[in-house]
Amino acid sequence: MAVISAAHDLSPGLLWETIEHELWHAAYFTDPIARQQIWAAWDAVVPAQQEKIKYAVYLLARYDRKNLDLIVNEL
Repeated sequence: MAVISAAHDLSPGLLWETIEHELWHAAYFTDPIARQQIWAAWDAVVPAQQEKIKYAVYLLARYDRKNLDLIVNEL
């Protein structure tokens, strides 16, 4: 079981964007094919660009840059 939530004061457009984003997290953890496709997309990015992406995610959300599962899932 999972719960998806969003702030109550979001505009309708941002609310649906947030829900869609969270549903992608659900797909990542429950659908092996989706997870494989997400990792394939990450693997297609050149290493120098991967480092820039990890740093950007760190700056925006303060996520651990060493936790690739978290970084890739967040994209």
